[in-house]
Amino acid sequence: MRRFFLIPTGVLASALALGCGDRPGVTDPATSAGPSFGALVRRSEAPFPVAVIDIEQGLTAVFGVSLEEVPAVCAGAEFQELSKVLIVSHPTRGGQTVDKATATNKQQNAIVWAAIPATGSQEDICKAIQGVQPLAVGTVHSVYTESEFFTGASPHLDSNGFRAEGTVTSPATGQRFRLQAAFQLLIFSDGTVKAPVEGFVRLK
Repeated sequence: MRRFFLIPTGVLASALALGCGDRPGVTDPATSAGPSFGALVRRSEAPFPVAVIDIEQGLTAVFGVSLEEVPAVCAGAEFQELSKVLIVSHPTRGGQTVDKATATNKQQNAIVWAAIPATGSQEDICKAIQGVQPLAVGTVHSVYTESEFFTGASPHLDSNGFRAEGTVTSPATGQRFRLQAAFQLLIFSDGTVKAPVEGFVRLK
């Protein structure tokens, strides 16, 4: 798995590469055949970091890494926190293959900064948050979903989305907030990208 904060694109491809037994902290996937159209089901536990950037609010939220681990991760260390990953692959009647992934975490670390990186890469996020005190730190329940067609040209669209909700605390004041964050993207066969849910980070 490439070491960067996983933001809306390429996440499923990274997840499919996990669970190969050559990295500590990643479990070998359990594989079974599904009842519908010969579906292949893979379950594993693996690092699944996600970042959500709210340009309007000037906030960046990072999920799947603790505040204490940020310096090491920004220096190139692997992510350690594990999420439960379910990948279902099955052929369609049109001859393509669709992979659908879901990553869930009932107690995922969450950090919110008042900073906006130039891009969603790990390098730019690390530059943006360097020396910046987090607004809030805590844990959330999170769900990431993604579907992609991998075999042959397809008229179908790919989609991915993320939702997180939980309680975080300001390190400066001790004030507690309800954190909500989400995004949803649709990627059409012609390369057009639409965002039914623009990335948002809310502290209430």
